[in-house]
Amino acid sequence: MISEKEKKRLEIEYPTDWRYKIIGDDFDRMLLTINEIVDQYNSGLAPSNISRKGNYISLNLTVLVENEIVRNEIYEQLMSNPSIKIVF
Repeated sequence: MISEKEKKRLEIEYPTDWRYKIIGDDFDRMLLTINEIVDQYNSGLAPSNISRKGNYISLNLTVLVENEIVRNEIYEQLMSNPSIKIVF
């Protein structure tokens, strides 16, 4: 049984550092896309992992977001690039 507390939407206090895990297959294009999207924000990018065969790269992107709208816009912009396969 799910309690009322668990049904409640996660409360996020803004501004906050939001972390995106980004997985893609073209490092150079990913980097270019990420830099274009977050150029205006206080952000940091760090390598995370490379698949065994080197086909996929994962990166950790941290962005200081002012509100939920900005957080979601960044997510949508990242997902719209063909070199980026997954964002979570």
